[in-house]
Amino acid sequence: MNSNPTTPPSVSKTQRLSKIEHMLRLMIIALHHSFALAPLLVIGCLYVFSWRAAFLIGHWPQPSIDDPKFIAPDCRICDALYMLTLPLLLWPFIALVAFPFLSLVLRRVYLWRWQTLLIIVFVVGWLLLIADPSERLSWYFD
Repeated sequence: MNSNPTTPPSVSKTQRLSKIEHMLRLMIIALHHSFALAPLLVIGCLYVFSWRAAFLIGHWPQPSIDDPKFIAPDCRICDALYMLTLPLLLWPFIALVAFPFLSLVLRRVYLWRWQTLLIIVFVVGWLLLIADPSERLSWYFD
């Protein structure tokens, strides 16, 4: 027993471990959600970049005509979006391997409806990324 009533009792080792385990679980869940949203995040970044470029040049950027790297030489926002998009494109490919694995690991943590929703978001995001309906990837890699 603690002889001094003003000092709180010390946290036991098992309580510290449970806090660490809880934080680790939350980080894994956040990573799983980011993997599920990875393709949509890339699409969103490409559309924001295209919107900014369209605002500056007066028309929607077109593949083989408007080069994304040199579309607005004095615009720091365009430069930042151009530089951000390339590393962001790697995230869906990492997610392609890691998302199914984490889905299996976390299958008992989520309700089946939430797990199904995350899988649907992931698959729809990949289908949109592959289809490239408005040729944003074609424009970016031109």
